[in-house]
Amino acid sequence: MFGTARQRLLAAVVCGGGLALGWNAGGARAGDAGVEPVNAAALAATAPAADQAVPQILLAAGAPAPGGTGPATQPSTPPSRTAEQRRQDDINRAMEFFRITQPDVYEKALEMRKTDKANFDKLIMNAMPTVNHLEQVRKKNPKLFELSMKDLQIGYMSLQISHDLKRENLPDADRAKLIKQLSGLVHESFEVRQQIRQMEIDDLKIRLADLEMQVQEREKEREKRIGERVDDLIKNNGKLEW
Repeated sequence: MFGTARQRLLAAVVCGGGLALGWNAGGARAGDAGVEPVNAAALAATAPAADQAVPQILLAAGAPAPGGTGPATQPSTPPSRTAEQRRQDDINRAMEFFRITQPDVYEKALEMRKTDKANFDKLIMNAMPTVNHLEQVRKKNPKLFELSMKDLQIGYMSLQISHDLKRENLPDADRAKLIKQLSGLVHESFEVRQQIRQMEIDDLKIRLADLEMQVQEREKEREKRIGERVDDLIKNNGKLEW
């Protein structure tokens, strides 16, 4: 799909359809001797900061920014869109995702859109599970969305440095500098992922508490619910769920 190993490497972040990149947590931490923290936004000027990404990534589809209600003129029931319009919406959302998280892939996608339609469509299709997942996260939990976007950006920059470290005849001074930057990024990625996992744990606790309450309420109304279910099955076409 991509002509160079670098482009294939960068595309792997999104084409895998997941949010997280695998890595070894045994690396040096920021604050250790010779290791300095790296600000992900400052490392690559072409990648916007994560907090800038929040109101941008899904606006192509007309979604309101987190905490907002969208344009005042937006109808309560939007008109149905044609299949081609929905396809263009998907392309716009995927391209905005690339632009924010993977500038190199975005530039390549712009070129492919003109010269290689089949592979461009494949790239968009592979990206949509991640984009759709992020859209759902953004609607339910803007903070988790922001952290997920930041994680993707850090992962993209980590892959950039990893690729640069594999260059032949790389001067020792440049290698040491890149390794220091990579260690800082990995440390930052670890901290972001810990926050993501803690938020997921908190969400699961809330869901578990809701389920326990539902079970208790149903138990209190055991005979009533059973009777209503029997009547429903006798008189109506009862549904499987009840």
